[in-house]
Parts: sequence; structure tokens; C-alpha cells
Amino acid sequence: MENSPLAAERHPRPILTPWIDRGLWAITALAIATRFVALEQHPVGFWLDEYLAGLHLGCMSEAGQSGHGVKWPLFVPGAGGGFYTPVFLYFGMLWIKVFGLSIASTRALAAFFVSLTIAGLFMLARQLGGRRLAFWATVLASLSPWSFHFSRIAWDPPMAPAFVVWFTYFWIHRRPL
Repeated sequence: MENSPLAAERHPRPILTPWIDRGLWAITALAIATRFVALEQHPVGFWLDEYLAGLHLGCMSEAGQSGHGVKWPLFVPGAGGGFYTPVFLYFGMLWIKVFGLSIASTRALAAFFVSLTIAGLFMLARQLGGRRLAFWATVLASLSPWSFHFSRIAWDPPMAPAFVVWFTYFWIHRRPL
């Protein structure tokens, strides 16, 4: 029984060495935490599209209407001809109700979804390839400049990878009908 794969998962050996494993997990946790640090100051400035996102989220959380006065909209026009999605608007509305309306809280919404993506990658990679794949997927995703940079801007694209990763994870775990 002790030679079974389940016994190996109960008493896992370190992927590298215990100290390197712990160090990389600490760096990963620090990389995820830094996404929420100094959001008011970095990136410098508060861009028009971020301002419009905050305006719409604030209006939605206060009055149930967009910044244009449309009650409970499905899509809201943003800067540059784009639109804010319903998921961003309605989840962001709840986010603003809980954390208040500020530059940092508006940007923290994207950081939250990038952090969810990293957690989902861990779960998905562990399910598909075991501990080693989960370890490296989490470390690399948390240290990715792409995921760091785009988690510090108030916009909705970081939501898509989170939904794709978690959908895939739960699809694998679905029960047959």
C-alpha cells in the first residue's frame, strides 16, 4: 500500500529541495501580494479608460445606472470605442460596494482576477499533471511580467483568463449526467 501513487501524494517529496521549494513558494506569494501594493501610485496616472470604468462602477453601485444614466445596462461604452462587459459592471459594482470607490479599489479588481487565475492554474495543473506541474505553473504565472502589469490597470481583460481556467477545472471535475 505504501508504494501506491496515493501514498506518494500523502507524503510528497519536495520538488527541488525543501529550502528551494519554500523559497519559490514565498516568492510566489510575494509576487501575488505585490499586485495589490501601491495601486494609487503605480502605474503612474489614472487613464481615461480607468476613469470611465470607475465612473460607471461608482454610478452602478450608487444608483443602479451607468455614467450615461442608463438603468441596469448590459454593456456600457468605454474609451476608444470599446465596451465594458456585464460581468465587469456587475461584479465591479459589488466590489465597489464592499471596498469603496478609489483608484486603488478600482485597480484591485483586476489584481483580484489575476490572483484567481493563478490559483486556478495551480488547481488545474495539479489535476492534469500533478504537483510538479502545479508548482511550476504557479511560480511562472505569478512571476510573469504580463500578469503583473495587466493586473494593475482598471479594466476587464484579466477576467477572461480567470473564467477560462476555472471553467476548464470545473469541466474536468463535472459529474456525468
